[in-house]
Amino acid sequence: MKYVVHALVLMFLLRTLMTPTSTSTPLVSWMVRGGLCASGSCLSSLTIFADGRYVSIHGSGSLQRAGMVERRLLMQLRHAIMQTNFHAIRSHRFSGTCPTAYDGTEVIYTFYTTHPRQVLSSCQVVFPHNFLFQLLQTLQSWYG
Repeated sequence: MKYVVHALVLMFLLRTLMTPTSTSTPLVSWMVRGGLCASGSCLSSLTIFADGRYVSIHGSGSLQRAGMVERRLLMQLRHAIMQTNFHAIRSHRFSGTCPTAYDGTEVIYTFYTTHPRQVLSSCQVVFPHNFLFQLLQTLQSWYG
């Protein structure tokens, strides 16, 4: 139930942060959930929009950071997403117990491509060690 509340708060904040004149849509978002936090359930998310804006939310759904992603990184991210074969990634299934079952975390990426949006969970697939996922880790450490 806590995750549902967090997701609703995230959706509200994302809508609120969109300016009325902006037509930018999300490019990628990811959520890390699970684990042990002092405040109860752990949750953090980062959304990067096609125009370069980003929103980082942690814990109880409060806005942590917002701003603009460096243009060079945004261009690399767009290119990496366009070149990614999501079908191939899905073919490498995660076969263990999801770490959230023992206070670990799950990472859920949502890619908003020209195709239907692509959702990948660390409890369902094994993320490759390719340029896209290395770039996502860099973006998370800089902007998350």
